[in-house]
Amino acid sequence: MSNLHPVNILCKQGRKVHPARSPGGALLCGLILVSLMVGSGVLAQTSSVPENPRLSLPRGVLNQPLDDPIFLVGFLGLGGGVDYDQGQLGYGGAILFRPGRASRFLTALYDWRTAMLLQADYQKVSGENRIFSGDLILRRYLHSLDELQAGASPFVGAGLGASEVELPVGASERFQKGWSFLLEIGQEWTIQRKSLAFVKAQYRHYKNEGFNFSNWSLQAGLGFALP
Repeated sequence: MSNLHPVNILCKQGRKVHPARSPGGALLCGLILVSLMVGSGVLAQTSSVPENPRLSLPRGVLNQPLDDPIFLVGFLGLGGGVDYDQGQLGYGGAILFRPGRASRFLTALYDWRTAMLLQADYQKVSGENRIFSGDLILRRYLHSLDELQAGASPFVGAGLGASEVELPVGASERFQKGWSFLLEIGQEWTIQRKSLAFVKAQYRHYKNEGFNFSNWSLQAGLGFALP
């Protein structure tokens, strides 16, 4: 069996130099060996360590595309004022951002299964008086979002409104502006992801300078996805 001789390196002077005596050759060999050892260790560690869920993207972003449609909603209502008449008509409209879309404004809304609504609400409280409000509402769905996309889900919500009321005859002013607070409870039905229907009960609290225009309403409406 023949003896194995190390590979000789030709220097600039034409002499043969043993690699162990060449600083450049020793450094090169050392770098190659370290690279191989580190690379093999990283591969082994990557294959053996399970995925850390804290390092993955939030589940909502993966399951609910950010192009989830925005719905334009219209509704009719029947209600009345706490201190005024009952059985009065109302109507309004809203722009509904389902949780997948609302997460663009606040990421946590998806994890809370919460939609955002921009609502315009007109409600008569007597034959001569009415209250008109522009509202920001957060609506939380009580079922999973998969159930909401596939069918129906009950919800509860709360919101803040900028309201204008028409005061009774004889008041020093004809109109009054102020803030109102509302609560809602109801149910939504999704129809082929491009439309929806809903019913809800709503209570709005409004008291300002001695006038109580707090009111309730029962509403039913339809919504269609914006293109």
